[in-house]
Amino acid sequence: MNVRSLYLALAIGAVIALTGAPAHSDAAVDCEAIYQRAGHGETFYEYNPTYVDRGVVFDWPEAKPEDEGFNAAVLAQAVDQLVVSPMVRSVLVARHGKLVAERYAHGGTVDRANNMHSASKSILSALVGIAIREGHIASVDEKVAAFLPEHFADGNNARGQITVAHLLTMSAGLAWSEDVTEYQIEGEDDWVYAILARPMVANPPGQTFDYSTGLTHVLSAVLTSATGMSTCAFAHQYLFGPIRITAEHWGRDPQGIYSGGYNLYMTPREMAAFGQLYLQGGRWQGVEVVPGDWINRSFQRHFQTDDDHHYGYLWWLRDLDSHAVAIAWGWGDQIIAVMPSLAIVVVVTTDTAGGAADFDVAGFLRDGVIAAVE
Repeated sequence: MNVRSLYLALAIGAVIALTGAPAHSDAAVDCEAIYQRAGHGETFYEYNPTYVDRGVVFDWPEAKPEDEGFNAAVLAQAVDQLVVSPMVRSVLVARHGKLVAERYAHGGTVDRANNMHSASKSILSALVGIAIREGHIASVDEKVAAFLPEHFADGNNARGQITVAHLLTMSAGLAWSEDVTEYQIEGEDDWVYAILARPMVANPPGQTFDYSTGLTHVLSAVLTSATGMSTCAFAHQYLFGPIRITAEHWGRDPQGIYSGGYNLYMTPREMAAFGQLYLQGGRWQGVEVVPGDWINRSFQRHFQTDDDHHYGYLWWLRDLDSHAVAIAWGWGDQIIAVMPSLAIVVVVTTDTAGGAADFDVAGFLRDGVIAAVE
């Protein structure tokens, strides 16, 4: 399949109020143009430029913090303290579907998009849930080999037991050292093949959590094979299209597979819309976009990764002041935090062109946002 020729259904730059959208899109967006904005594909991680939204800024309803139950002074102080970090570009807080705080700093603006890095893994998770609903994948228990048989010709029985669920929970058992192995993979002709050819260090799969962006890139290849569409095309037709957002850039590998869980750029308001979709149980204007039961399963704690965090289906999970919080979390502290018990969505973005920001994500959410709720 020539993924470069695939198009999908969505008007570029179309926007709509937070509550309005049809089930799918029926216009066209050009994934080739989305990719070619930078012309990458030679290195695993791209160099993190800033892109400007091509269309009208995504329209969010707004409200005063105090009207949505916040102590405005406490919230403002927390945001002030956060934007002191020179790499922070945006901070958004929404409650009950309304923006109560929106701050841009150090050159960040409402129409600028930075690399989401691994926060985009949670978007990939949503796409798997949609693919299962649409009948492209029978269940998370399907073997990866069923979708990518050409990569399993060596007859390794242990590798052949890897399932979609193992990719979603980072438990496939393949050897991987995050931020090291990627630079070995990028020198290979076929990145997906090279990832799956890594030695098995946990057998059978499913026993051990080992964070791996390689596994989510394989998941993008699985989606491409299962749906007959590029990951970019599938995402815009079934996820981005219904809520009227468009990726500003999406990288891909030398084989044309769109980056799975990295190299995806969206504006802060678009990221917040994705978080709001999950807060609403996957429904948008009364129409199911992501299955609600998939969101519930994604927020189940499949592995405990440290004293504070668990891992679901490509979401980080933890408790803060007795409130369950699900976080789409990327390098440099790109976050989309969803707090169902408080009806809150928080987005923070940073510019990683010069390195990674490092701030206390949990402290900001607990002491800044949750503490401000009256």
